[in-house]
Amino acid sequence: MLNYQCLETKSLCGTSHIELDGIHIYIDPGSDDSLEHPPVSEQPDLILLSHSDLSHLGGLVYAYHKYDWKNAHIYATLPVINMGRMTMLDAIKSNLVGDITKEQVNQVFDSIIALRYSQPTSLLGKCNGLTITAYNAGHSLGGTLWSLLKESESILYAVDWNHSKDKHLNGAALYSNGHILEALNRPNTLITDANNALVSTPSRKKRDEALIESVMSSLYKGGTVLLPVDSSSRVLELCCFLDSHWSSTQPPLPFPIFFLSPTSTKTIDYARSMIEWMGDNIVRDFGIDESLLEFRNIHTITDYSQLSSIAPGPKVILSTSLTLECGFSQQILLNFMSQNSNDLILFTQKSRCQSSLAKQFIRYWEQACKKLMDIPPPVGLYAEHNIKVKRMEALAGEELKQYQEQQLQKISRTAEDSALELRNKTILDEDLSSSSDEEDDEMGLTPEAPGAALGSALFLSGKSFDLNLRDQSVQNLQTKYKMFPYVEKRRRIDEFGEVVKQEDFVIINEPMNNFEAEASPSDSTAIDPTGKRKWSEINDGIHGQNEDELQEEIPSKIVAEDLMIRISCQVQFIDIEGLHDGRSLKTIIPQVNPRKLVLIHATDEEREDMKRTCSALSAFTKDVYLPKYGEDINVSIDVNAFSLKLSDDLIRNLIWTKVGNCEVSHMLAKIEKPSESEIQDSEANEEDAKRNDAEKEADHLPVLNPVTLRSDLARAPRAAPLLVGNTKLAELRKALLDQGISAELKGEGVLLCGGVVAVRKLSGGKISIEGGLSNQFFEVRKMVYKMLAIV
Repeated sequence: MLNYQCLETKSLCGTSHIELDGIHIYIDPGSDDSLEHPPVSEQPDLILLSHSDLSHLGGLVYAYHKYDWKNAHIYATLPVINMGRMTMLDAIKSNLVGDITKEQVNQVFDSIIALRYSQPTSLLGKCNGLTITAYNAGHSLGGTLWSLLKESESILYAVDWNHSKDKHLNGAALYSNGHILEALNRPNTLITDANNALVSTPSRKKRDEALIESVMSSLYKGGTVLLPVDSSSRVLELCCFLDSHWSSTQPPLPFPIFFLSPTSTKTIDYARSMIEWMGDNIVRDFGIDESLLEFRNIHTITDYSQLSSIAPGPKVILSTSLTLECGFSQQILLNFMSQNSNDLILFTQKSRCQSSLAKQFIRYWEQACKKLMDIPPPVGLYAEHNIKVKRMEALAGEELKQYQEQQLQKISRTAEDSALELRNKTILDEDLSSSSDEEDDEMGLTPEAPGAALGSALFLSGKSFDLNLRDQSVQNLQTKYKMFPYVEKRRRIDEFGEVVKQEDFVIINEPMNNFEAEASPSDSTAIDPTGKRKWSEINDGIHGQNEDELQEEIPSKIVAEDLMIRISCQVQFIDIEGLHDGRSLKTIIPQVNPRKLVLIHATDEEREDMKRTCSALSAFTKDVYLPKYGEDINVSIDVNAFSLKLSDDLIRNLIWTKVGNCEVSHMLAKIEKPSESEIQDSEANEEDAKRNDAEKEADHLPVLNPVTLRSDLARAPRAAPLLVGNTKLAELRKALLDQGISAELKGEGVLLCGGVVAVRKLSGGKISIEGGLSNQFFEVRKMVYKMLAIV
């Protein structure tokens, strides 16, 4: 049973919920800048992440802690994990999110299991029998198409994919060199988006030229160019493109480029450490060009105050967030974009700006230019807008007092829990020999202290005290009882002497590999007894601690206010989003040829247009679904699949025929249920406890035995030979051309052979050969039979 449901979230891409034979799978729990995720009806067993932007993982940390998703296994590629971590940290700082902390982000992303492309992974536990595989999706570094296989069900989840190459990425594995990848061809269910189904995007060369022309025109007029970007996905493409143009221009351009984000430096460092995940051109040039991905012309800035020290003048600023609703891009909009009418706000992503200030600006540009050209020029924007601005304000007065009291209570509870945990651990480690009582007598720790508890016992009783021992219950004690809580660990002794713990003698300061050798001695506290460290514990990445982390945290609160701003600048949109357009979508999806198609993450007009295109194809499936948010649809395939066990006698007499990567055989057998005695003998087997649940369950399956009795043979049906396999028209055309027979593809699953015979692919995998009786007809039919296995 396969059910699909798209959950409505605060992002354009709703969370996908797939229920496959009782396994609950959540894919891309996204959100907007608020980082919130709505509650779900079922706890996830498996979570998959496709891309590293907020639309695909923005709600993960919130739901992980709020709805207790800790029991679910989370899978993603390494770049999605690293870049997703940067995305979340940037969103927390940019939007001043107080409900999610940096430690919570690191906890979630440290728990994600990393996969490589084309690496089938068989899952265990409740997900037993399910195999997941990640494939390159383009669009973003580490972007993923997910293939899910379980028995007769095969699902391909492909959203936000890009079939064409970028500056730093290869195209999607779905469509490469004019062909669909064999492993992704003909899935039972294809879940994909219909974004840009109504749009025909100009060539990349034209878009690059238009972007450079608009940027340089504004700079030479003395304006500042603002490019609102995401924090870690498509911003890398813009950095590669702009840095390459600045480096190739002679004489050098005098205009600086700034990448302004709280995590800009770490984002580029992460990208430089994952060259192998990038495009063929970058991988090939790596080692030849030492300056690869160093971005010599781009200055990374993590604090908005650093812009004040830069000399005024024209400049290019890549700034987060993408929506202009928060972060540094909002501050630049407030302070820069009302001074010079030659300033330019250049948008490169449109689908991620729904219901935001950026979307309003893009809509204004579309209405003003009226699409008279493929890439219309910038238009002037002179207007007043009311926007909400968040800022941090230090606590004072009664609010500061309440905050300090809450912190003291928190510290007290933490200390009590730590002492209780230590006490319990000590009790478990106590030696059960009689020498423990003698140690108590020697130390003078008698339990008969009148009217007071001793040491840690007082601490565990719920009282708390500071360094001056100002607690009233402690002041009433005698002087000799005024001490800090301390629990002495008792020595454990066996027949060989005192028990020695190996971890107490591990040299933790000695680096275990080359990467740790580069870390400073001060990082030794992040090393565990095994010598290994988590990626997030090495001062959160490649660089050391940020300066703002070294400063004492000032108690503050978030204050939001509405401001009326005046904007006087130029606005333009050029698509550098790295997504498929309508032409590529309507060309590639029919070639994938799924048995069932589910269209999500697009407007109703785009999905209806894509459905009409698919309905017009005679050889394409008619099962096309357009689910609404929250609608649960059944997309199970109509097959009768049963689990049976073959007897040894039957297996010895089978004749196998190879079909592609598989082998098939025709058999004549009868089904028999295992007897009660056989089941009991199996359960009574001494080695039964060593077998897993799958092997035990197989003992109860019906058994296929060969037909030996004449009465059974007389009742058995007479089956005609079966043709097994999948005939591909492209391969058939090549085979016919090799035999000297002309063949031409006419589209919609029709191959015209010799001008008189037509081979047509019908729905359900059937093939029709049409034509008059002639030598060519039989030659074509013979060639089709050769491509199939006769069983």
